[in-house]
Amino acid sequence: MTSFVFLISLLLSLSSSVFSDDASFQKLPIPGKRSGPEAFAFDTTGKAFFTGVSGGKILKYTADKGFEDFAEITTTSEVLIAVGLKDASGKLFKYDPATKAVTVLMEGISGGAGCAVSSDGSFVLVTEFIKSNIKKYWITGPKAGSTEDFTSSVSNPDNIKRIGATGNFWVASVKNKVVVPTDPSAVKIDYSGKVLQTISLKNEFGDTLLSEANELDGKLYIGTLTGPFAGIMKL
Repeated sequence: MTSFVFLISLLLSLSSSVFSDDASFQKLPIPGKRSGPEAFAFDTTGKAFFTGVSGGKILKYTADKGFEDFAEITTTSEVLIAVGLKDASGKLFKYDPATKAVTVLMEGISGGAGCAVSSDGSFVLVTEFIKSNIKKYWITGPKAGSTEDFTSSVSNPDNIKRIGATGNFWVASVKNKVVVPTDPSAVKIDYSGKVLQTISLKNEFGDTLLSEANELDGKLYIGTLTGPFAGIMKL
């Protein structure tokens, strides 16, 4: 599991950005016919961030050059099929870089979309998009090695991101209806699973499948699975 140090502070004026009517929300259009800036990783130099898009591409964004191709990965194109079949074959793995050993920590995950380790390192949360549930795996303490339900208060949770050392998390959420996902929102929860805040993103993203909400320096970076742009919202 790779950890990224989130130390970027983007400029308020970005050369290739587009501002919506709401000055607190900023769009960064994805170039070409690509879509789905699903998740973000921030450069420790404070000058760039990275996001994966359709076609298996990873793009790099800098203020002076905008989006550029950075790397290519294998795509996962059977998400909707898995949702339709209510797949529950997901697993949580632990990788030890010293020994290169891979250990299965959790099985039977229904639409595993994201995971986040608590600020004190005592547990990891795993989202189940299909089941509308978030599970907890205990890393340390008397319950170490055990799994329990954390909360089902977040509808169809996708990626989950810890908010620094606050103990809180942002979760990307939608209401998965028969035809299309609706009512995308960013939901903040605390270490016990209590919902602290819900930000509706319907006006900014329509019925797009929201994939991530990631907070840094008073801004919320918002990704989607199929949308044509990444969003930045001032908190």
